[in-house]
Amino acid sequence: MLKLSAGRAHRELCRVFPKLFSLTRGLPVRARKATKAGFRVARVERGFVVEHHTPSEWFRALGELARNEQLNALEVIPEFDFRGLMVDASRNGVPHVESLELRIAELALLGINQLTLYTEDTYEVTGHGLLGYMRGPYSKAELRRVVRYAKQFGIEMFPCIQTLAHLEQVLQYKKAYGALRDTASVLSVKAKGTRDFVAALLDSASEPYESRRIHIGMDEPWDLGRGTCFERGRDNDPRDLYVQHLRVVAKLCAERGLEPTAWGDFVLGQQPVHGDVPMTAAQWKRVPKGVTLNYWHYTLEDEGAYRRDIRRFREYGFEPIVSPALWNWDRFWGLYDKARRTFEPMLRAAKREGVRRVLMTMWGDDGNEAPYRSNFPGLAQYAEHCFRAAPREADVASMVQALSGDSWASFVLPSSLDCPDPIALRDNGNLGKTFTWDDPLLGLFSGHMEGRAMTEHYRALTVRLRAQAQRAAPRNRASFQFASELGASLTFKADLHTNARRAYLAGDRRKLSTSVSAATKAIAGVQRLWRAHRRVWLEENKVFGLETLDLRYGGQLSRLHVFRDRVRDYLAGRTTQIEEFDVKPQNYLGAYPFHGRKYRGTATPVFNIWV
Repeated sequence: MLKLSAGRAHRELCRVFPKLFSLTRGLPVRARKATKAGFRVARVERGFVVEHHTPSEWFRALGELARNEQLNALEVIPEFDFRGLMVDASRNGVPHVESLELRIAELALLGINQLTLYTEDTYEVTGHGLLGYMRGPYSKAELRRVVRYAKQFGIEMFPCIQTLAHLEQVLQYKKAYGALRDTASVLSVKAKGTRDFVAALLDSASEPYESRRIHIGMDEPWDLGRGTCFERGRDNDPRDLYVQHLRVVAKLCAERGLEPTAWGDFVLGQQPVHGDVPMTAAQWKRVPKGVTLNYWHYTLEDEGAYRRDIRRFREYGFEPIVSPALWNWDRFWGLYDKARRTFEPMLRAAKREGVRRVLMTMWGDDGNEAPYRSNFPGLAQYAEHCFRAAPREADVASMVQALSGDSWASFVLPSSLDCPDPIALRDNGNLGKTFTWDDPLLGLFSGHMEGRAMTEHYRALTVRLRAQAQRAAPRNRASFQFASELGASLTFKADLHTNARRAYLAGDRRKLSTSVSAATKAIAGVQRLWRAHRRVWLEENKVFGLETLDLRYGGQLSRLHVFRDRVRDYLAGRTTQIEEFDVKPQNYLGAYPFHGRKYRGTATPVFNIWV
């Protein structure tokens, strides 16, 4: 137990971490301001003295003491000055204020000093009521409250929005914004109203913040210039259109005293699979020097490739912010192993190249289905990199245990829901998600897995997950209960289609009849899983977006009932065929573990499903 002096931030630490900090008892920790970067911890006769240069370093020092009160002396110089985290608040899940405040207290003890919420449309924009309509947008008052809360912990918050692409949630309202559309997700850089619209976004996005920093997005404009901006018989180079618009946005920022940052993928030509082509030297020269470019990459495991990309930005006079990612998207649980295999070489490259600014990203593509807390080991590992040249696993594990109340291993265990073997772990499987949304009659995903029985894997894993959930710390319990219910539901659902279809084709009516009782158990399991997922959601997020999960689970429950009825009808002779089982499965996903499947394309082959 550490005794802290009175103060609002310290009172919050005592409230959030009552086993770690107190205002009245424990070993006293005294603060002393230092003139040079970093912090130094010294044990004195009664307690500790911490010299620190910034508030963020003070709170990181408290985190160091929380994980090891036996420290006698410690000196740490941060590896990075800008130590940020971006949280996706646009892909269905919008973290509520109380959840954000808990995260901020934890992030402070990890030493994070920058925080941004990725908001495509989920923030209040004056005069534009359709932005974030029924999606739980943050009011300006909510953002001001969170900004003030973060500030007391030495964390600067700044807005992160979109000013070109990824605006389909806005542009879907054609009557209001049809004149601003280039394509379904990209603004027209030629429309007369685009400049005024972007100005309104910048004004409202920046208003609740004290920081003048603003992330203007502009990543992945893959169909830029291919819609209303396309001109027949003329050269339509999307790179020229991009630079033209970037210059407009940069000027709008300058007029408002804002310091813009933009994602750097399109400038770099980072994604050729989507048609990206690196900019020419002439185009690079037209990129405004007042814009900071944010280099992101989430898949490479090669330090050398990261170093080459960093040097490409510098070649044209830009000092990049470097952004790796926690693998939180397209899955039900953060995949620590892949995150570490990608962000560690990127962070090592940043250190060796002398980069001073890093911004970890936490994306929530395809419904933001994974609990935030499932990423805690990745967050701790990232933070350790921010303060150590070469982090030690034991230090990361002790920080996870101290701040979360549960072990590093307990957070990593649920990854086996997605990755049951070394091959799936290596190639980033998301089997837990895809088996859950796989239609029991069509078996689009199960058709790829016919040679791999999964029931026993999930049965054994569920025993371990349930025991873990029962002993979990209160703030982790809902997440671990969700993981255990996922394992329990997949015990009956993962092999349901495969076993039933095999029995049907073999004419084995006895085995086929067992699929009826298996379906009944799967229905009960999916219902429990749905309720557990709702608990996690409401613990972390606003209610908006929950309807998407409800629709997905409701669809699965409906189809499981249909599956059971269809098999019963066949066994009773009321029908002579189960047509879906007569269709030969086709492998269109490639090799196991068939990484990256989303809800769309798993629940149904109809591509334009909208839920």
